[in-house]
Amino acid sequence: MKKNCLLCFLLFFSCYSAFAGESLDSLLNVLDKTIKEADTYVQIKENKLHELKKEARKTPPVSVERYHLNNDIYLEYKAYSSDSALHYLNENMLLARQLNDKERELKIQLELSYLLSSIGMYMEAADILNSIDRQTLPSSLLGYYYTCYEHVYFEAGAAQPRYKMFASRYAKLSHAYRDSMQVTLDPSSATYLWLRETQLREAGKYDEALEFSDRRLAEASFGTPQYALVAYQRFRLFESMGKKDEHLYYLAGSTHYIFYYLTTCILFLYY
Repeated sequence: MKKNCLLCFLLFFSCYSAFAGESLDSLLNVLDKTIKEADTYVQIKENKLHELKKEARKTPPVSVERYHLNNDIYLEYKAYSSDSALHYLNENMLLARQLNDKERELKIQLELSYLLSSIGMYMEAADILNSIDRQTLPSSLLGYYYTCYEHVYFEAGAAQPRYKMFASRYAKLSHAYRDSMQVTLDPSSATYLWLRETQLREAGKYDEALEFSDRRLAEASFGTPQYALVAYQRFRLFESMGKKDEHLYYLAGSTHYIFYYLTTCILFLYY
């Protein structure tokens, strides 16, 4: 996610020449305002974490309620502090074992693998996945299992641009797992919609890809990281279609969109 935001952030500034006069001044003013208010957003995040931790301390240490609160804290930390996110995943791993809840334990293992591959710990992420007996996975986790494998190899390949042999091999493995994802994911899930949009865009079937993009955009809340990601991928789709006006809109858009979008990017990079 950070890589996507950073890339879009850089692309945005590379397109400044497309804007002139008052439009450019307006965008720069919004960016300046967003940077100045960064501490405010951090404080909001810290306040939310404080309240969640306070609530967690009130719940029994070995309980499903504590598990859910730990998970909420993990989700808040996920794009904020990887060390803290790992801590709460490990807390829930222990808790799932204490509760003798195998399904929750497996889910935490998958979450841990996904997070580790997101922060460059590809071997550790793969080791976790390789330790899981696929036959023991409930059907509800099978799609996420393949998603985690896809993510490991995609991220590992993207991290090896100078070593084309490895990058090519990892890319092939990533695409192979996408095939498994397609037949196991819930067709209404956000991951499935992303997958189909990506597959269709890469196949040059832009109109069909746009249908999935439309669905994703409709389900994303404006001003959220999810919205920013959908908008960035929509920008890539319109760019592939050669629709300059549309792809610049989703790269820049209105002043209000820029405010929310750049806020999201800055927060993710800041965290």
